[in-house]
Amino acid sequence: MNPASSWEWLVLIGYRASGKSTLGRALAQALNLEFYDQDDLVESRYSMTIPQIFQIYGEQEFRERESQVLFHLPRKSLVLSCGGGVVEREENMRFLKGRSKILFINTPKETLVNRRVGDDRPELHGAGTVIEEMNTVYPRRIPLYYKWADLVLGSSELEECLQALEEK
Repeated sequence: MNPASSWEWLVLIGYRASGKSTLGRALAQALNLEFYDQDDLVESRYSMTIPQIFQIYGEQEFRERESQVLFHLPRKSLVLSCGGGVVEREENMRFLKGRSKILFINTPKETLVNRRVGDDRPELHGAGTVIEEMNTVYPRRIPLYYKWADLVLGSSELEECLQALEEK
C-alpha cells in the first residue's frame, strides 16, 4: 500500500533544522513522489537567498513570498517540506489542510539549537542569537504545529515516518 494514496500532498512542518528537508527527500524517494522544498522554491523563484531577502526586504516580505510559492505548487501528489514559519499565516495552513496530510516533526529544542549553530539564516523577529530566537519564536510556534498536524513524529527517521503513515 502506498501511504500517499489517500491525499494529494504530504506536507512536513516543524521548526527550522528539525529535519524536514532531509526526511522529505527520503520520503519522496520511498513513495516515488516528487519532492519540493518551500525555502528552495522561494530562493529559485526570486533569484535571491533567504538571508538576502531578509536583509533587503525584511521578514514580512519573505513571508509573503513564502506564501506565494506555496499557492503556486503543482496540483499533483507530492512531498513538501515547508519553511518553519509557514504556520504563522493561517491562510497558508488552511490552504494546505484542504489538500494535504500534514506531519509535524517534533524535534527537541536542544537538538534544534545544536543544529542551528553556525548556519547562515537570519535570526527571526530581531533576535540577536539562536538562543534568543528559540526563547521567543519557538514557544509561539509549537502550539501552531500541533494545531495543524494530522500526525506528530518524534524524529525525522524515514522508517518511523513510513510506519506512522501506514498506521494512520
